Amino acid sequence: MELMNEITIEALNKVAKDFAEFGRCMVNLITLFVEQVTKAVPIFLTDNKRTLHLALHHPKARVRKKNFNRIVREIGRYGRRI
Repeated sequence: MELMNEITIEALNKVAKDFAEFGRCMVNLITLFVEQVTKAVPIFLTDNKRTLHLALHHPKARVRKKNFNRIVREIGRYGRRI
């Protein structure tokens, strides 16, 4: 009976370890997906190409943030344009 409990415990530990690794992989995958969606959404929701380019590619974080907020305000004002 003792041997059966040890084998069961080892199997359950292995399953738990595999589930933990699966969870880490899913978190990484979902994170990448959300980053891609975050970059793609403003492209489809704005007509202002200059603001969009600056929000995505400007070297300074302050300018990127300012232009991203401009896009958000525009979407809030006018809704989806396309």
